[in-house]
Amino acid sequence: MSKTKTATKDVEAGFTMGADALKSGFEKTTKIFETTTEFSKDTVEAFVESATIAGKGFKAINAEAAAYSKQATEDFTAAAKALMGSKSINEAIALQTDFARSAFAGYVAQITKYNEKAVAIAKESYAPLQGRAESLTAVVQSATAA
Repeated sequence: MSKTKTATKDVEAGFTMGADALKSGFEKTTKIFETTTEFSKDTVEAFVESATIAGKGFKAINAEAAAYSKQATEDFTAAAKALMGSKSINEAIALQTDFARSAFAGYVAQITKYNEKAVAIAKESYAPLQGRAESLTAVVQSATAA
């Protein structure tokens, strides 16, 4: 075989290998792009779901806080009326002490409820995002394996 034919075959083989490598690389890149696009779409949906859960939860806490404030105001008004109607200083002190004790206990109980609800909301709203973190690990592993 002449040197020209050998050189031509070598060049053709080189172009074929280059084209195959380019095609393979393009296909891998396209697959990675499709995977990351799908991952991004799912991540946005997870953030929306998480925000929706958090919004509903804090709306419920807000409604409960408004109801508690209304009840606390009514309790204060009733205690003030009772205090104004007291017959002696000892009775007034006893009424004020009882009111202060029950108001503080109610406040602590309400704050505890808010805290428990906030923790539950945080856990619920984190769940969709946790799934995305697991998916990210899978996406990175598949991209590096490709």
